[in-house]
Amino acid sequence: MSYLVPKSIPFCIRIRIRDHLYDGQRSLYPKVVFSNLEVGEIQILSKPRRIAGIWAFVVSTRFVDGKLLVLI
Repeated sequence: MSYLVPKSIPFCIRIRIRDHLYDGQRSLYPKVVFSNLEVGEIQILSKPRRIAGIWAFVVSTRFVDGKLLVLI
């Protein structure tokens, strides 16, 4: 990802549930940030979060089996 951002290359990458999302004040797991999602709902965070050394917008949805899909 650190290669893609400086070159302005668009990307969409699935992140792991154990990765931290840092908002500038605190660092939380995606399962905490998106704990209110119902099955089939989609949530896009309004501000970028720092993950893996870059700032990116985060989107998530919950599958029927209860698992989260989290993308940056």
